Amino acid sequence: MVGEQVIKELFSPDEDPIGVYLKVNGVYYQVVGVIKPVSNINMNGRSEESIFLPFSTMQVAYNYGNEVHVLGVTAKPGYSAAFVEEKVMAALKQRHKIAPTDVQAISHINLEKQFKQFSTLFDGIRILTWIVGLGTLLAGVIGVSNIMLVIVRERTQEIGVMRAIGATPRKVIGQIMLESVFITAVAGYIGMVTGILLLEGLNYALIMAEESGADNIFVSNPAVNLNVALACLVVLIVSGAIAGYVPARKAVKIKTIDALRAE
Repeated sequence: MVGEQVIKELFSPDEDPIGVYLKVNGVYYQVVGVIKPVSNINMNGRSEESIFLPFSTMQVAYNYGNEVHVLGVTAKPGYSAAFVEEKVMAALKQRHKIAPTDVQAISHINLEKQFKQFSTLFDGIRILTWIVGLGTLLAGVIGVSNIMLVIVRERTQEIGVMRAIGATPRKVIGQIMLESVFITAVAGYIGMVTGILLLEGLNYALIMAEESGADNIFVSNPAVNLNVALACLVVLIVSGAIAGYVPARKAVKIKTIDALRAE
């Protein structure tokens, strides 16, 4: 089995590598498949840049006998990798007469621990993103509320006329809150569209970098989750309503006669 990058380096784009023999250190090996990585986890090098041999073939070709360099162990459903790691290490130490307290005799990697570390890191980034987003949203709500206060002050006479011809306080409040929601929703929609366009541009740049053979591309196919987008829309509507409620309440508290006299 050979990696995709090896195929690109050794064969032309229109050439089928399956069945072809490769000479490595004087030994010919037949290509039986191409490896396509499914994750960003690499052990002993990137899989797309590697050539894999059956263990029995390697034993015969290089006279390794029963010598083993790396063991891969997986846990059954219901058992943690840490539990399996402890049992395997204890068995290997007993088999090879290694002191149970010796932690350096056998090198080992627990992917579960690494995964938890990465998960903790991404959880921290996610929390930080929410804090920054909520802070920005709060600043936007305060800004929209101040804008609506200015609008109410400038439209005092108009509000007085509406009250004089029979508009109820609920109708005045509803109109002002509707304007606030509209302003917030439009601004939020523009920001969301801008973010989506930036992500699409980033995705295109990553695709071009991957096609050009760039290494260490950790992020792929960035996108906006639909549920998150809908949740943001709901938050924008609620925030707009909150931003318009205070100016609306202030508007209905103005007496009709005072509103008509305002200049």
